[in-house]
Amino acid sequence: MKKWMRFALAAALVLAILLPVPPSPVQAAPTFSLDKNTVSVAPGATFSVQLGGQALVNLYAYELELQFDPAKLEYVDSNPSPLAPAQMGDTLYLAYSKMGNVPGDSGNVALVSLTFKGKTAGSASLLLRAVTAVDGGLNKTVYSVNQTVSVTVTSGGGITPTPTPTPTPSSTPTATPTATPTATPTATPTATPTATPTATPTATPTATPTGTPTATPTPTPTTTPTPTPDKHTVTISLEAVFDPSTGEAVAKLTNADLQQSLSKAEEDNKGMKRVVLELTEVAGAGSYVQELPAGALDSGNNKTRFEIQTPLGTLTAPGNMFKNTELDGQPVSLSIGQADKSALSEETRSQIGDRPVFELTAKSGGQTIEWNNPGAPVTFSLAYTPTAEELMHPNKIVIWYIDSQGNVTTVPNGKYDPVTGQVTFKTTHFSTYAIAFVQKSFGDLSHAEWARDSIEVMAAKGIVHGTGDNEFTPSAKLKRADFTLLLVRALELHATGKSGFDDVPEQAYYSEAVSIANQLGLVQGSGENRFNPEDEISRQDMMVILARALLLIERLEGTAGSVELIRFTDRTEIADYAAGHIAALVKAGFVEGSGNRIYPTDSTTRAEAAVLLYRLL
Repeated sequence: MKKWMRFALAAALVLAILLPVPPSPVQAAPTFSLDKNTVSVAPGATFSVQLGGQALVNLYAYELELQFDPAKLEYVDSNPSPLAPAQMGDTLYLAYSKMGNVPGDSGNVALVSLTFKGKTAGSASLLLRAVTAVDGGLNKTVYSVNQTVSVTVTSGGGITPTPTPTPTPSSTPTATPTATPTATPTATPTATPTATPTATPTATPTATPTGTPTATPTPTPTTTPTPTPDKHTVTISLEAVFDPSTGEAVAKLTNADLQQSLSKAEEDNKGMKRVVLELTEVAGAGSYVQELPAGALDSGNNKTRFEIQTPLGTLTAPGNMFKNTELDGQPVSLSIGQADKSALSEETRSQIGDRPVFELTAKSGGQTIEWNNPGAPVTFSLAYTPTAEELMHPNKIVIWYIDSQGNVTTVPNGKYDPVTGQVTFKTTHFSTYAIAFVQKSFGDLSHAEWARDSIEVMAAKGIVHGTGDNEFTPSAKLKRADFTLLLVRALELHATGKSGFDDVPEQAYYSEAVSIANQLGLVQGSGENRFNPEDEISRQDMMVILARALLLIERLEGTAGSVELIRFTDRTEIADYAAGHIAALVKAGFVEGSGNRIYPTDSTTRAEAAVLLYRLL
């Protein structure tokens, strides 16, 4: 009997070796989602949304990063209760955790029900920006979600949706672990919020009337300075006068009114004052024009900001906007208008669809000013209502700059803010602009799912490009020249003059970017006036260049001490010249490392660079 059993066991072992073993199924990446995309609620009433996790693996704790306008919505509570909620401006952090030696959640799980209250009538948005997940081994992963719930707070008698059934999680937290928000919170808005435009520009240009036009009326608007809670801001209401011959609504501000208003505002801690000019809506106007007195925008004084609010959008201009432009003491007119789509190519019109196309212009003495001043950018914002598809991917709503030849260039800094419901961008030149929605992906990202969203958004913004037909090659090592080019492109850096290295050919595609970075002190080479552009860039060198750039644009406050690096077991591999910069990036949340390592001497991959640059935007 024993001999037979030994034979049977031996046969079974042989069969186990020879027979093919079915491959293990590929584990899907965890995802998180809210169960609603739209909600209607009356002021003072509450609504609930439920967060679910799909394909979870041993989820022990998690933190939600939510964004909403606290003037329109209010967080009430959640079930289960969070661990010490933290709200900073328009960003709310909620942390949840199991306690003790219990398994984490796996599979598809209803995690938490969140309850909010509508406050004031109007449109609002609740954005789930990210979920930071911690597994049973205390490994942390940040999942970018960017799902928006569009909320309509009705003006009265609204319908409060039926509350979402309370989920039954596997365990309820009972103690408070230390939960630090993983992202830099959005700054608290000032006391005088930017007015939301009352209308979104449409594609239809205002027709010029036929026949003999009537005499153009001289705009004589009333200027009414309005006191605001913000002592650094003065608001002036202007009555725009319609000119039927041009379709323009024109408002004028005299120098006397400007100086009187400025005298009522106090300088902030940076010596700044803000002038808000509110233009009333005029029926039939295809553009709004604000005339400012001589010296308002060309004196070289960058301590005054002019915020021109119109029904078509809001333009914010610094006082040194025309510092290097000869205006001969003439007033300056800034115009925000609807653009004529028929002048665009058929392909461009098709891609834009029914989204707004608008034109920004500047004139003085009746002549158009060819303004281009990288040292004094202006900011433009306008209200925009995304489609349901766009709301699922709001970071892929972009701004296109369309030049006089019809060529299209994406503005890297342009973005849609689900909280304010506005698209905003900065520019250093006036032209035609349009809102677009760009979905760009690559066929080789299946092994870089952690970086997919960042890569696709950066591609939509025109910052990164593929390496071939439908390929991004995410694991390929990045060259020093290519990272410098991506950084200059992402941050839209500029410099005058030329400065180069002996080993950077003038005709190289990266030559201008390297020259700009060198002039701004971001790259310094390796000695003997050499840059080694074709060398792979190490992670620590990438972080040093990035930190210098963020210091330059005042997104980073100096270097930091070595205490920020204690959590990394490979911190001794960090070079002395890089330690302070890397510590500053870690402290500010731009760099997290992988587990308890930061891999300073490893070469940077294309995927890693895309993720890091994405965090800047």
